[in-house]
Amino acid sequence: MSSVFFSIIYYKRVNIFISFFYRGLQLMKILGIFGGIEKSSIEFGTSNLPIKIADCPDKFKFFRKITAMWYYKYENFHVCLPRITLIYFIMKKTRLIFSLAFATLLAVGCSKDKENDGGENPPVSTYTIVNNGNAGVTSITDTEDAMALRVVQAVPAVENVDYPRTVPVLLFFDDKILLSSFEDGGIQVTQDGNEIGGKVYINEGANGYAIMTFVPTETFTANKNIVVNLTGIQDDGGNEIEGGVFSLTFDTNEQNMGAFDGNGDFSSTDGVLFLGDGNIINDQSCLSSGSSYAAITSGDMLVSAGEAIGGASSIMILGEIDSDISSLTFDYNFLSAEFDEYVGSQFDDSVIMTVVGPNNAYSEFITSVNTVGTAGNTECITFQNMPDTGDDFSGATGWITKTINFSNVGSPAYVIFTVTDVADQIYSSVLAVDNVSY
Repeated sequence: MSSVFFSIIYYKRVNIFISFFYRGLQLMKILGIFGGIEKSSIEFGTSNLPIKIADCPDKFKFFRKITAMWYYKYENFHVCLPRITLIYFIMKKTRLIFSLAFATLLAVGCSKDKENDGGENPPVSTYTIVNNGNAGVTSITDTEDAMALRVVQAVPAVENVDYPRTVPVLLFFDDKILLSSFEDGGIQVTQDGNEIGGKVYINEGANGYAIMTFVPTETFTANKNIVVNLTGIQDDGGNEIEGGVFSLTFDTNEQNMGAFDGNGDFSSTDGVLFLGDGNIINDQSCLSSGSSYAAITSGDMLVSAGEAIGGASSIMILGEIDSDISSLTFDYNFLSAEFDEYVGSQFDDSVIMTVVGPNNAYSEFITSVNTVGTAGNTECITFQNMPDTGDDFSGATGWITKTINFSNVGSPAYVIFTVTDVADQIYSSVLAVDNVSY
């Protein structure tokens, strides 16, 4: 059914289109054989600009030609309409017999769609690319680069291990990404073999390289197998990903975490889930906030009995949050044994924050070793088990307050913090979080 209402709009007179659209809705009710138009099928921007501009799908070429001919006399706008709305105009301008013939044709098409998918709507499998910063490029600029693009870190990183269904997918690259290479099958995410869509965030690391976060349109279902494939993705030099294909596979589970509401000071474990090495701590170290706080590390058994995922990453999930949230404020302190000797290197241990809900998702790069630099940290060697790997120095940023604004994600919502080693599994980093509010 979703294909029936696949609508892509290109226009100059938005008031004319809106009028036509609502007339189409009225006819839909009269016919009584079609469901509602999907929310994602039409998006509006400001009063005079659309949000999405694209070509009509090839499968609608016949309808596109009719629509183009129909409005040729107006000369100054072109509308590629949903088929249900097109029926309205055909009935308006032609004899009833032709209109009924078109309606019958479409009804048969809908019936075939239902037969193919067991009567249920297929999952939306479109991918929206959101480029934050300069790590996603629109053209090939580095013509001297001949090295294949590589994924240097992935989260989740261990196959045959179950992860909560709310977990996002993070991929750290060793270069910038050519955004157009995500089109035409560049990314494919499946859940038990069925393709699903979602948002692909391209954030810029401190080294200028791309950090990709994938969040599904609808939260993953528990007890499913997730496969993420990148095929032919290119860097800013036009070089494809190493081997032509990158694949990540993991399984999901259901985690009953309780409610996080009211636990922003981490006075309990309610609504807090650690994957890897994480814990709630109340200490008097150089990382202390003066009360309890949450900490996750990129190492093994630094703050708990757990080991970092793949020896490099840990995740903290906060939720359920049973309120509509569009902003998040928290305090954080970033500690790393990478300071100061590896500042400016590829070993850019990083922190990513992701918010997911039934209506939306958002991901943002928070900080990293290279972002902080040598001037942004002070020695901190009294935190438990740090520095590790035989190093004699670790530095911390001190407590920093961060506020992030985003579109309302709906409820229940989940907030996910990830800390990861990049390009290695040694010289660990620690993210401490406290005073979360929304």
